[in-house]
Amino acid sequence: MAIKNISELQDFLDIQFNNMSLLVTALTHSSYASENLEVHSDNERLEFLGDAVLDAAVSSLIFNKYQDIEEGDLTILRSKIVNGNTLAESAKRFGLGEYLLLGRGEDKNEGRAKTSILSSALEALLGAIFIDKGFDTTCDVISNILRDDIDKATKGSLKDPKTKLQEIVQSRFGQLPEYNVISQVGEGESTSFISKVTIDGEESAVGQGASKLISEMKAAEKALVKIKDSII
Repeated sequence: MAIKNISELQDFLDIQFNNMSLLVTALTHSSYASENLEVHSDNERLEFLGDAVLDAAVSSLIFNKYQDIEEGDLTILRSKIVNGNTLAESAKRFGLGEYLLLGRGEDKNEGRAKTSILSSALEALLGAIFIDKGFDTTCDVISNILRDDIDKATKGSLKDPKTKLQEIVQSRFGQLPEYNVISQVGEGESTSFISKVTIDGEESAVGQGASKLISEMKAAEKALVKIKDSII
């Protein structure tokens, strides 16, 4: 069961759903649906839609707000905003986890605080808003709940760790860093990749993440620290 009444969530979002079943479905995790046979749908389809809507909305927001930023940097900026960690942190700020319908086991395992569950639920919620209220209202909601994240993303360098490392290594060694996946464990949401980055023929750092790209980014971040500290 949810901890909070969903009417409070609507008050926070400053919208009232015409179709309340959409909101309930957006808050229904698959673990709850599997334990309650009378529940015929969970939030996975809405998550799929919300993911696409979120990409389009954030693209539109940053395109219009930052008119002096080039296409490549806009892509990096969007990736800083539209990712699981950022979405989960945003969801935590307004207590989305407390409105979720979770199975008993997932609830006991602190599912209301899990990054994957929170980010997916937020995307599902946005998908439900899109169906019920349209794109403009969804953009308004996204702008409100992600405002701090958008501002934070623009304050730092727009270059991702791999790009930064590539520029430094090319300048210092006249060659590119090499990335290799050295292991992959788990399946589905629990999949984890471990990648290493090699610089000038020597292994520099190892990173781990939920995708090949994330693991490479983590490895690049560690390599940048080594370079900064003059270890390599």
